[in-house]
Amino acid sequence: MVSFKRKNQWAVSVTVIPGLFMGLAAGAFLLSPHALAQQPTAKKAPAAAPAKKSAAGTKTVTSAWVKLCENQNVKSKEPKAEAKKRTVCLTHHERFHPNTGQPLISVAIRQISEVKKETLMIMVPLRRLLKPGLFLKVDKEKSLSLPYSYCTAVGCVAEVVATPEIVSAFKKGQEISIGTIDVARRKIGFKVPLTGFSSTYKGPPIDRDLYTKARKDMFMKIRDRQIELAKRAAEAGKKKKVPAGAGQAGSKKTP
Repeated sequence: MVSFKRKNQWAVSVTVIPGLFMGLAAGAFLLSPHALAQQPTAKKAPAAAPAKKSAAGTKTVTSAWVKLCENQNVKSKEPKAEAKKRTVCLTHHERFHPNTGQPLISVAIRQISEVKKETLMIMVPLRRLLKPGLFLKVDKEKSLSLPYSYCTAVGCVAEVVATPEIVSAFKKGQEISIGTIDVARRKIGFKVPLTGFSSTYKGPPIDRDLYTKARKDMFMKIRDRQIELAKRAAEAGKKKKVPAGAGQAGSKKTP
């Protein structure tokens, strides 16, 4: 069994869930330009959200998974035939780097109406070795090797059929482990919590307008953080600069 270590600089990330800010999102899997939104966390990638008690005292569990659906018109190959309508849904978990907005990890199950087969899509950052592909494991189950299908400007994607066994493992599991090998031949791993996947997968999609606003707010927070970091770097640079002759003016002794 190959073990993978998480890259240190990727330990901090952010994610979006319905109504709550928990992490980040990558646009490569989205149905349209609308994307995810999340708020930066402190020192670690977001773990499963803790259970909260409602006013009635019952427990409700927040999820780091989001479901988006979109209706599409598909042109018929036959002339003068009316366009067919189909619904495409994504149940996905995505995270971005809180300082740069760079997509870190995306996992999605895509469902298309009238199509029996579902699709599993996983996106990891660029600069991966393509030949070994990536490795997927749910909890302590046997790991699967997935070949990369293509790379975009933001990451490399493995796209395979989401078999009933894979979907069932996601529903019952606690955590997904994803292993990759970068161009420097370092083994780098990602952890994705499965809390809430089953209910999100079976439930209704999130409101598109709410999701779009959450994404906008997330990137505004990232932009504010970038500005603040730039200011700190500039101030630190000024402190390091010492004017020529500084510290010598008071060293001369009067005769």
